[in-house]
Amino acid sequence: MDMRERKGGDNEARGMRRVEFDLVESPMFAAFDGEWRVQPYSRTRSATDPTKFEYTSKLSYKVTPLPPPLLVVLVAHDTARH
Repeated sequence: MDMRERKGGDNEARGMRRVEFDLVESPMFAAFDGEWRVQPYSRTRSATDPTKFEYTSKLSYKVTPLPPPLLVVLVAHDTARH
């Protein structure tokens, strides 16, 4: 897997971080790519110390797999048969 770390751009939320990835070689997939994203989600004042803040982050994951051509043909054939 080939991976790249990216920081948020001008059009994205402040503090956004992402790790993008692409398939290099696999016997199970013809190709796939995707990303993990971490972004600031909320900031609230601490219940135990009002001079401090507590932060939460939102983690999301996206992947686009492309199965090997033979699997696509087998699934299409089976679907057409029924």
